[in-house]
Amino acid sequence: MLELDGEKVMPFHTDTVLLGKNGRAKVAFVADNPGEWMYHCHVIEHMKTGLMGYIKVS
Repeated sequence: MLELDGEKVMPFHTDTVLLGKNGRAKVAFVADNPGEWMYHCHVIEHMKTGLMGYIKVS
């Protein structure tokens, strides 16, 4: 992760980010594993309203 809610943070490796209401995170990753990779919120009601998707790596 590179930023949390607009504030720069010391880069670190993680696969989960806890965000508050209207929170934002800026991440960087190496896309070297082909496939479709899902990202999502762990709150089902949020997933239903769009906080879920995927990134396709070719």
